[in-house]
Amino acid sequence: AVMYPQVVLAPQSPFVSFTPLVEIDVPANGATYTAGQIVDARWSCFLGSGTPLRGCAGTATSGSAISTTPGVHTFSVTTSTNDPRTGAVVKVIVSVTYTVHRH
Repeated sequence: AVMYPQVVLAPQSPFVSFTPLVEIDVPANGATYTAGQIVDARWSCFLGSGTPLRGCAGTATSGSAISTTPGVHTFSVTTSTNDPRTGAVVKVIVSVTYTVHRH
């Protein structure tokens, strides 16, 4: 699983304690699938500090099928919250890459 902020878009330091986290279990980074294979995305967003998330969205909804057309694909999950001290938005994007081969 990939779990950490890879890209943090915030007006202040990205190393604040309330930074939201994303965990992507499926698709795994570097995974290989076969064209037409049914692969359901599995990911989640969370925040340990008790500050509510503003939103959490992925390339495909967790539990629904990802694209398995031939080629290299990027799967991303984006989440955000507000800095409880300043109200500024802290946005986190986590991406993985997977490859789909023809039969």
